Amino acid sequence: MYSSTRTITIKDIAAEVGVSKSAVSLALNNKPGISDGLRQKIFETAALLGYQQPDVRLVQKIETPKSITAVFQYGSSSAADDYSALHSMSVEWLKGMRIFLQEKKSNFTFFEGYGEISYLGQQILNDKNHPLDGLILMGPGVHRHSKLVQRALQQQIPISVVCRSWPDIPINTVGQSYREQAALALDYLINLGHRRIAFAARTHDQGYEWFEERLDEFKTMISTQLGVNPEPFIFVDEEEAQLVKQIAAVSPSITAVFALHDSLAFRLLDSFEAHGFRVPDDFSIVGQDDTVSNDDRRLGLTTIGNDHFQVGYQAAEILFKQIKSKEIVCSKITLRSYLIERDSCRPL
Repeated sequence: MYSSTRTITIKDIAAEVGVSKSAVSLALNNKPGISDGLRQKIFETAALLGYQQPDVRLVQKIETPKSITAVFQYGSSSAADDYSALHSMSVEWLKGMRIFLQEKKSNFTFFEGYGEISYLGQQILNDKNHPLDGLILMGPGVHRHSKLVQRALQQQIPISVVCRSWPDIPINTVGQSYREQAALALDYLINLGHRRIAFAARTHDQGYEWFEERLDEFKTMISTQLGVNPEPFIFVDEEEAQLVKQIAAVSPSITAVFALHDSLAFRLLDSFEAHGFRVPDDFSIVGQDDTVSNDDRRLGLTTIGNDHFQVGYQAAEILFKQIKSKEIVCSKITLRSYLIERDSCRPL
């Protein structure tokens, strides 16, 4: 043991714990770079030895709660019918965010609206009395070149974006792989024996990145797995009734439909039945994202889903880690997707 009259130094603490002096210095000055467990051990050892250097506190600082804002941006008002389908998914995203941020005792605010939401920049990004520590963006209206994204980047506010893949810009992204989802759906239909599979989307869907990625995977799977030219089986129209007519007119007969998202899949299902076709007897239909409740439906939709709660939780967690450590530039997280088999598909 050390004498009570001797001045205890960082070197003494380092020797007692068995670490470097720099590790002790990081711990005592509340700097990042060491684990929480080691930091606590150093604190306890320093206190036991009687380390009394006046300009160092042997307790963790009481931190000001972090202020996080989440924004759901809708796209064009012409696509408003599709947004109700996002409700169940976005509710789970927000639930995951709130749970994590409550654990961290952070302040959490949520906004939603169409377009650029210009008031957000005026009221939050420039609020010097209540500075924003981090921003979470989600929804079909979120674009990498939006004013909101660019202003937040200029102000060096950490950002997490839900369900996007932007590998070339310093923004956290959390979500699914659209290509993986499309591959899972098509592989399922092919294994059921379907050889003539249609790709269906609405015109306004073409503005979203998931359209291109799912369409590219469709083309790849149809050409490589079935040896078929996919172009005659791609249908894009604003009206689902027109999509149904076009799909039904193709010969040889199409037996299955890959819908770009669940909202369209359900409308196609209704339109097929309105035109005298039966699902899945005449046409099998598979959707994407697991965004529409099947509780009040006579026929459940087979779709591809992922853990929406975990998407929101991870978006908040990686944002919080970036806020806490200046060493983290950004993180890119892709969660696994999985088949949800219900009643809208049948084997041939």
